[in-house]
Amino acid sequence: MDENIEKLNLNFQHERTIAIDFRIIMPEDYCDQFDRLGINEFSMGRYPDSKALALCPKDFWNKWVEENINKLFPKKIIYDYFSTKSPPVRIDSQRKIRIPKPYRGNFDLDQNKVSIIGKGYYLNICPNNIFSSLIIDKNII
Repeated sequence: MDENIEKLNLNFQHERTIAIDFRIIMPEDYCDQFDRLGINEFSMGRYPDSKALALCPKDFWNKWVEENINKLFPKKIIYDYFSTKSPPVRIDSQRKIRIPKPYRGNFDLDQNKVSIIGKGYYLNICPNNIFSSLIIDKNII
């Protein structure tokens, strides 16, 4: 599975609507890559002090934590936010994912637009109403 990380090319930004049941239709080009590489289970994490979520193929989770969290945040924050992984996230037959309960508070369903931003082998998902501030203030996206 490690060789698949080199084959993933998740790029571009997509805008999606988050449904009342916290499901989001995933971009078709991403789903096609996941299908081709046999990737069907993901882990989700929240950036500390942010409403941005990361969605990463389960087998690459430790790489994501090391590259994106260990370098940006102190060890205590890592322990607090990532001591337990999220429930597994899967893309269903309608090519949708459901945001797990621990992360649903990040989204205001009145502002039901989200941005999905490809970052190579993982995705960032964030509410559109805070997208600009994450780029400018946090330099996360």
